[in-house]
Amino acid sequence: MTEIEYPESEVKFFKTRLTLKHNESIPELQEPILVNNPQLFHKFIVPFFEEIDLYEEFFVVCVNNHLHAGAVIKLGQGGKTGTIVDLRLVAAIVANYNGNSFFVVHNHPSGIVEPSKSDIDLAEKLKNLGEIMNTNLVDFLVVSKNDFYSFATENRL
Repeated sequence: MTEIEYPESEVKFFKTRLTLKHNESIPELQEPILVNNPQLFHKFIVPFFEEIDLYEEFFVVCVNNHLHAGAVIKLGQGGKTGTIVDLRLVAAIVANYNGNSFFVVHNHPSGIVEPSKSDIDLAEKLKNLGEIMNTNLVDFLVVSKNDFYSFATENRL
């Protein structure tokens, strides 16, 4: 897997209140979190998963022009092999949280992070959605507890 570096000046997750499903907030981050590559983003996002090895979950992470996190929203929770992603809800989340750019991430409970055909199709739809909304899909990660697949790193966005 090749590594991609997101521009340092544009990928800082500073002290902020991150918003979860139903507008529940988590405590402020104690330290600024710099996520300038997919490895650091993986470390940042994995704790948001309730049962990463049990069922699929899907999150949208809205960021501003400098990629400062504004919200982490859990959009879906499914079963062992899938979850439903409604593109209209992704659009609503990005618009509601003033996301100039966004990340999406979901897990594979099997631990195998190679994207499925459905993941590849969804990545294309999300990229097109971003273009229609004049926003940028920064990356789509498929994660497990200890591994990840980055569509941006693999030049698939």
